Amino acid sequence: MAQQSLSIQMIGTGSAFTTQFYHTSLLVRIHESTEDQFRLLVECGPTALRALSEQGLSLKDINGIFITHLHNDRIGGLEEVANKCRYELKKKMKLYVPADLVNPLWYQCLRAGLEVSSEGVNTLRDWFDIYPVEQFFN
Repeated sequence: MAQQSLSIQMIGTGSAFTTQFYHTSLLVRIHESTEDQFRLLVECGPTALRALSEQGLSLKDINGIFITHLHNDRIGGLEEVANKCRYELKKKMKLYVPADLVNPLWYQCLRAGLEVSSEGVNTLRDWFDIYPVEQFFN
C-alpha cells in the first residue's frame, strides 16, 4: 500500500484589508507516494486566484474549495471561480461549506452576480457541486 501524507501551504496570509500579502487562504495537499492526489483550497477571497497563479497553480490544479464563513475575504473570489469553471474549464468546482451557510451564500452573497435566468442558472448548485461539511463530521 502506498504511503499517504498531508501538507499545508499558505497561499495568502493577509488580513481582510490586505494590500500586500493576499487574503488568508491555504492549500491542503493529500499526497500518495510523490504525487498529489487531492488539493483543497481553504478560503477563496478576492486575491486567491492571483495568489495561486504566483505559486504556479490554477483552478485546473484545485479539486475543491472549503469555505468556513461568509466574510468577503473568505468568499470574494467564488464568483470568478464559478465563471472560470463554467465557461473555461466546463466543470463544476466542489464546494465544501457548512450546510447552514449554503442558502445565505447564494441568496445574500453570490446570486446577484451569478444568476442567469435566461440560461436556467438559478441556484448555487448550478455553479458548484455542494458538499455540506457536517455530513463528514456526524
